[in-house]
This record gives sequence, C-alpha cells and structure tokens, in this order.
Amino acid sequence: MDVDAPLEFVVFSTPTCKFCDKAKDYFDMIDANYANVNIEEDKEAAAFFRSMNWMTVPQICSVVESETKDGLEMRHIGGYNDLLKYMRRKMQ
Repeated sequence: MDVDAPLEFVVFSTPTCKFCDKAKDYFDMIDANYANVNIEEDKEAAAFFRSMNWMTVPQICSVVESETKDGLEMRHIGGYNDLLKYMRRKMQ
C-alpha cells in the first residue's frame, strides 16, 4: 500500500471477522489504499457504525472526491460479497 496515494476504501471491521480479513487481503492483493477501522477499539467509529444501522462486519465504503468541505465522501458498498460485485462492475 502506497501511503502517499489517496485513500480508496474504508473497511469497518472487528479482529475476529474472517470476511473482514478476506476484504483486507483482497485490497492488499490489488494494491488498493484502504483504511481498516476496528469498531471494537474505535468508539467514535463504533458510534458511526451504529448510526448507519449496519449490523454486520465488514462494512466497506469507497472514498471519492466530492464538493464537501474536506473534498472526500464515503459511499457505502456493503459486505465482502458486495465488494466483489462492485469490483467486477468497476473492472468492466
């Protein structure tokens, strides 16, 4: 992962989640820049996670440029299987 490259994805995860590990392994394999957010350790992220009514991990978002104050926006993709579908569409 290139630390100077722009962030592409955010993975909301827990340490014991196998599908979280699969998502992170996938991003490593394709050399995507992503942030892993452990919702068991990050209380602010856990509150955000609950506010979105997400019930399972991983929850994966793409990070895109936007007209917001900081210029970035997260767009929800879904879980691991949703990520694979998203990436197949993106590659077409």
